[in-house]
Amino acid sequence: MKIFHPLKNPASWRRISIAVWNAPNDPTVYGKLEIDATAALAHLEKLNRGGSATGDSPVKITMTHLAARAIALTLHKFPDINGIIKWKKIYLRKTVDIFLQVAIEEGNEGERPDLSGAKIDACENKSVVQIARELKDKSGQIRRKEDPQFKATIRLLNLVPTFLLSWVIRFLTFLNYNLGVNLTGLGVPRDPFGSVMITSVGSLGMPPGYAPLVPISRVPIIVCVGQVAEKPWVAAGAVVVRPILELKFTFDHRFIDGLTGSRMAKYFRELLENPSDNLL
Repeated sequence: MKIFHPLKNPASWRRISIAVWNAPNDPTVYGKLEIDATAALAHLEKLNRGGSATGDSPVKITMTHLAARAIALTLHKFPDINGIIKWKKIYLRKTVDIFLQVAIEEGNEGERPDLSGAKIDACENKSVVQIARELKDKSGQIRRKEDPQFKATIRLLNLVPTFLLSWVIRFLTFLNYNLGVNLTGLGVPRDPFGSVMITSVGSLGMPPGYAPLVPISRVPIIVCVGQVAEKPWVAAGAVVVRPILELKFTFDHRFIDGLTGSRMAKYFRELLENPSDNLL
């Protein structure tokens, strides 16, 4: 007995869609998390007044820095997520390294705005202030085009013709991740994107969107941090107005299933909603 039978007279759109798309094979999952930022804002104010346990901070601490520290602690607690996939196997990183995207304004006439980023190593062992300070130093060098790694990478890319760029990038990614070849001399750092990528559109006055996983990054999670905005919120059975931080996550389902994802989200929320106890 046949289990399936053909659909008769399918609609034109169904015929076209079947013709132009293959079967789904993308493991990407998307999720949104809203967090009451009341305590986080108070903690930020304290840090920016110089009330940090690590001493006065010469940089402005933002919600992105808090989120980066919380994500680092979350991956430290769930270390099986902190890895890459190569040769159909999972390989774990030893530290939680976070790549924070950096916007580069146009400099000279004829230049266009660009996007780069700075990787902060071992964020699970660094305070929020240390993360902010290191990001400021690295992003400043990148924006001034003084960062040696950034300059080497741009120089390499400028040498490659456009029609070969896709092939060269994928080949270098294969050498870097799959074979472990040291390519720093060519301007390709080891594990350049780290454990997690964070993009902060809240600083640009935009609502968060779902950012795509970058295939060459081998990063299982990318986080888009939005603005803090006042919204109705249910607390103790009553509707109140609270400052709410919205974050959107894109992650690789090969690493994170629903059970692990829910546990990570719960722990991440606890960190940001009680930052004075957890995010020093």
